[in-house]
Amino acid sequence: MAGFMDDQSTEVVKEAKDWMLIIWMFLQKTTKIWRDFEKEIKYNNRFFPKGELLGELQRIQKYAVHEIKKGETFYRARLFSYPYEYYQKELKQITDAITKYYPNVKDKDAQFDLRDMSDVTFLFGAMSCLDIDNQPLCDELERIFRKKKRFWGYGAEQSDAPPKEKTSGGRANPRNISYLYIAEDVKTAILEVRPNVTQEVSVATVKITKDLRLFDFCYTDPSESEMGKSFDLGIISSAFSMPNFGDESNYYATQYVCEYIKEMGFDGIRFYSSLNPEGKNIVLFDTEADPLTKSKNYKITNSKGKRCKRNRIVKNDLLW
Repeated sequence: MAGFMDDQSTEVVKEAKDWMLIIWMFLQKTTKIWRDFEKEIKYNNRFFPKGELLGELQRIQKYAVHEIKKGETFYRARLFSYPYEYYQKELKQITDAITKYYPNVKDKDAQFDLRDMSDVTFLFGAMSCLDIDNQPLCDELERIFRKKKRFWGYGAEQSDAPPKEKTSGGRANPRNISYLYIAEDVKTAILEVRPNVTQEVSVATVKITKDLRLFDFCYTDPSESEMGKSFDLGIISSAFSMPNFGDESNYYATQYVCEYIKEMGFDGIRFYSSLNPEGKNIVLFDTEADPLTKSKNYKITNSKGKRCKRNRIVKNDLLW
């Protein structure tokens, strides 16, 4: 091939190879910094880790900033599992009917939790197996369920960040510290909850009620002087979007990074989605807001999260 290239073309190829080497070196350096930090926080020092990463975060915070303006909208998706969440509004009527005919079920020593639809369903099955005459109860329950209904999406409480006491450790949040995970578009929000085909997904619209300042792991700058910074952020961003297979210790490094960024005065973080190449996710740290919400209901008809056309759509907002 060299015989077909003049001196100028040869020089261009050489310069391109030099740039590829520089880029590779940036990637290797940042990857090593991140891996060293992961090992340090998992195996050596959980609360006061050493390493270059925290210094890098301090350095890049000057330019890795994404500002969200009041009034912008984002999306939060939740999977809907029939029937336990389908009849939540009717659950009180159901429990009142059960305790009317079987008051002992409500005792503190009872084996059933009537606030849980799965326990209620199991209770019905147990009564059937024991051949208990529960026809009066069945008649009353039939009246409760007689009206046809559809699931139109979660309300405000279910679409907001989870309660602190019920919050498990996540990619960004430690256990019992509640953050709100949202996406910049509906498709990304749906894909992030990994729905199965035919499954229904509730998508809340999150409306921002004040200006926010995010640490932006999606920052890019085409100028040559900024290329290294972009790659630094890309490596760390991939750690936030990487899937986890049940080992909570894999979250330690990213959780610590989020807490560190929060202490630097940021309102949240922004990073790439691993499930939608064009999508971006956001985590908001402050969950003390009192949101007003309704939700759109989507039915998954293919692996890309397409909405079933026959579904009724109700426009809803979550104020944040």
